[in-house]
Amino acid sequence: MSQVVHDLKIPWQLKELDFVADSDDVYGVFEFASDHYQSINMDSIPRQLHLNITRTGGMVGSVRINITVTYHLPGSSIPSNEVALDYSGDVTIAAGSRSTFVVLRIADNGFLKLGAAFKAELIAVRLQSGVTGLLHEVPPSSPKIGNKSEVFLNVTAKDANGEVGFSTAHQMFSVQEPAGSASSFLQLAVKRSGTANRVVVHWNITSNSNTFFPNDTGPQSGKVSFEEGQDEVNITIEIKPDESPEVAKVFTVKLVNVSDMGRIQVGADKAQVTIEESDNPGGTFEFKNSTAVVLQESSSNNFINIGIVRKVSALDSRWVSFVMVPSGEMK
Repeated sequence: MSQVVHDLKIPWQLKELDFVADSDDVYGVFEFASDHYQSINMDSIPRQLHLNITRTGGMVGSVRINITVTYHLPGSSIPSNEVALDYSGDVTIAAGSRSTFVVLRIADNGFLKLGAAFKAELIAVRLQSGVTGLLHEVPPSSPKIGNKSEVFLNVTAKDANGEVGFSTAHQMFSVQEPAGSASSFLQLAVKRSGTANRVVVHWNITSNSNTFFPNDTGPQSGKVSFEEGQDEVNITIEIKPDESPEVAKVFTVKLVNVSDMGRIQVGADKAQVTIEESDNPGGTFEFKNSTAVVLQESSSNNFINIGIVRKVSALDSRWVSFVMVPSGEMK
């Protein structure tokens, strides 16, 4: 540029360099697609999470996205380490691409609890290649993270591993020994939450009571099956009769293991059963002699022994009380 002042020409040139920032989010806005495109895949081996990330606005340049995915137990906002995930924390969307799928592997031994959730979050984005050389002179307004920067994948009944256990309201039972020669049968309800697939539950009977014997019940172990879609089954315990006097006896029905990645609910693995005393285990009490005892008031021996006997059975300790009632003429 030259300038003339009063016919005097100034012989230099002035130059100006202007920079224009990118517009219309030329490098893209990144966020998760709708929840419909996020899923838990239970049919693959190993199980997987599928995430879909979209790019709106411009498609110039390759962009690297940093993501985190955590597992949360039902009702908790704190990540849990009960389920491990195998994935890279960085994902790249190539120039010209509108979306990308991310596959995360779920550890084989990870137990997916009904009502839990996976939380996926976009943390940061940065340009990787295919950008203008003026990047350092003019910081771009994109790439950037959009509004849908996090998504939750809820563990539903079709995704969860099964948890089985006795109902906490029905873990103490009291039964009578059957009268006569026929056995009676006790039904113990076992419930499950989570998977709808077929699973098998094994159980056994144990007891620390020295009054309980294996022949007091039927089989000491067994199994029950939850068929597909079932959420409750019964364990049937046979209570056998006998004619021997017995005190109360206690035994425990315990859930031992569950097939097909199922597990036993904590605190709901046992049901305690008490067979109440039967056939008069304490016995029958009566006086040893039924003849009258005569005391002489003038006698120097004012003590008598009254014998009490117990018949039939003596399996426990009993207190026996009696009263003396005067009869005849009182002086």
